[in-house]
Amino acid sequence: MDTPIIQQLNTEIDSILPEIVDIRHTLHQNPEIALKECETAEFIRKTLKPTRIRLLKPFLETDVVAILQGKKQGKNITLRADIDALPIQEKTGLPYASKRAGFMHACGHDGHTAMLMGATFVLSKFKDEFNGSVRFVFQPGEEIAAAGKDLVEKGALKNPKPDAVIAFMHGRGYGRERLHQSRACLWQHQISSK
Repeated sequence: MDTPIIQQLNTEIDSILPEIVDIRHTLHQNPEIALKECETAEFIRKTLKPTRIRLLKPFLETDVVAILQGKKQGKNITLRADIDALPIQEKTGLPYASKRAGFMHACGHDGHTAMLMGATFVLSKFKDEFNGSVRFVFQPGEEIAAAGKDLVEKGALKNPKPDAVIAFMHGRGYGRERLHQSRACLWQHQISSK
């Protein structure tokens, strides 16, 4: 049986899901390759600005790192999503297919980014319900450049040091019962299915 806070979280997630799907579609239509994700980073920053998270200055040129502080000091959970696309021509015929010739979100990074943005929306509304902090890392250059290592070397995971790091991924084949165990997985299932 869900607790009242879980019920509130589920309600909030359900209410923002259409917006997260729209974000995914926008990102999918505008893919950018490794370390050239300038418009993607700008879109993420602009979209997250109204939330109650602290956007940090970029460590690399195209990353977005933000911190959400809970009501008291405590442990840090870092959530990470990759934001880059691949140099592949999209031939899906989807209504939200890539508008950029020769580039496509073929590995689902548009979905990963949309899920992490959704997590910022939800968690920012519940910041007074938890202690500690959540760091959100939108990593550029995962496919070709392995820029995650550069982010770490530049200090993106310092102050506070993470107690856990969770990467947002997606995939099909999870039963709905399993998805219910992790609401983040449920988001990704619903987002990647639309």
